[in-house]
Amino acid sequence: MKDGRERTPARIWKDLAESSGMPEQSLSYYQEESRESEIDDEGWWNTAETRASRIPLEPSWTVVDIGPGPGVMTIPMASRCRSVTAIEASPLMVRALERKMSEYGSENVRVIHGRFEDLAAGDIGEHDVTVASYSLVMGDLEAALVKINGITKRRAHVFWSNGVPVWEKVKADIIWLALGREYLGFPRADLIRDQLVIMGQSPEMEILDGDVHNQMHFKNEQVATGYLKLCLGDSYLPEQDPIIERMVSDHIEGEEVVFRGGTEIPIHISWTPVR
Repeated sequence: MKDGRERTPARIWKDLAESSGMPEQSLSYYQEESRESEIDDEGWWNTAETRASRIPLEPSWTVVDIGPGPGVMTIPMASRCRSVTAIEASPLMVRALERKMSEYGSENVRVIHGRFEDLAAGDIGEHDVTVASYSLVMGDLEAALVKINGITKRRAHVFWSNGVPVWEKVKADIIWLALGREYLGFPRADLIRDQLVIMGQSPEMEILDGDVHNQMHFKNEQVATGYLKLCLGDSYLPEQDPIIERMVSDHIEGEEVVFRGGTEIPIHISWTPVR
């Protein structure tokens, strides 16, 4: 690259986030009404509960959960600590989280409806532990990590991935078929680790066996079609519908549409912030 910009991990992250449409697509994805069918998915909850169990907590500690969705990690963590502050941008997921809090009796969860990157550290407060599970979908990685360090007293935990998750394989496939161009994908976990090292932190990184997302299930063809259009974003045109319909029909299993594949390597990065 010859634009004079230093190719730091944060810079590479930003370039990939922009080229993939990561921030916008992620927020749109979790505002789709079709996501409601996944909110009670037992597999999602079981996997996230296992993930949450990797985070050491004490009954007196407080936790920040960035991008909790319907509370798949918030609820399990709330049962093991004093309180959880859940920061969620999607109105749909806020409603789902509040419903789950009521179902599980999680009275020690505080919900902030907003984007983590838009909130001042003072509005969040200092907490013993900060968790971001597949939720660092923001362009400015360095600013996000600086804020995490500023609000975390004991340990920060980020879950992300290397390799290609199934949802990225699906997006790459439809972009190639409909637009004839290569999709570079979301930034990878190695960039988070490398940026932390540059910032003077000492991150630990482990591979999570059994936490692989290698299938995407859609309850019907209409929902799958909507997802593929979302993958195309502003590049979608009605004349691409036959291509989308063909890709959907190739993956029908019973009443569902199921996409499989990817080479995802789930990663857990944790560190004790050095300020």
